Amino acid sequence: MSALDDFMLEAKAYGKATLDDHLTQQGYLDPAKRKSMRAQATRALKKGGTYRALAEQGVIVPATNSRGRKGGWEEGLKAQDSKLPTVLASEAFRPIRDLDLERTPIAMRQQVGALMEMNLTGRVGAQVAQTVTTLAYEYQMERDSHEHAQQLYEMEQKHHTETKQTLDRILALLEGGEARLVPTSERKG
Repeated sequence: MSALDDFMLEAKAYGKATLDDHLTQQGYLDPAKRKSMRAQATRALKKGGTYRALAEQGVIVPATNSRGRKGGWEEGLKAQDSKLPTVLASEAFRPIRDLDLERTPIAMRQQVGALMEMNLTGRVGAQVAQTVTTLAYEYQMERDSHEHAQQLYEMEQKHHTETKQTLDRILALLEGGEARLVPTSERKG
């Protein structure tokens, strides 16, 4: 079965809706994939096309805002308003959507969110996604380095405190007369 056959089978199971609704419902959110499937579907829905029967049965109907061309698949069919919002998600931004931004500053999350809303596609989208991903990775590396330095500092502080306590005990023993330090020159070897 081809992708078009799968699409039409799902459309038939879903029921009456516009072509855009069917595309959205079936997960065609990437602009390039959506455009490709729309082109295949419109060719198959034209008069004499392999799936024209679905258009005539009202399973796939044209949207009211479609610009039906003469001889296009919409000709002679009753239009309907789209029910589902069309939200296109650029595949170029997948690396950004996959980022874990919970431990990043609020300002960084807001900026990344603003970029994701732009939903750029093509080369520009890929470049923006790569830049954002690189910056997020560098931020995470810096954050991890800072956390490691913080842990080392805390360990040094603990060691310093323990050493000071040990020296204080030794000093107390010396002052109490219970112990006496022997200079190295008096030691017998």
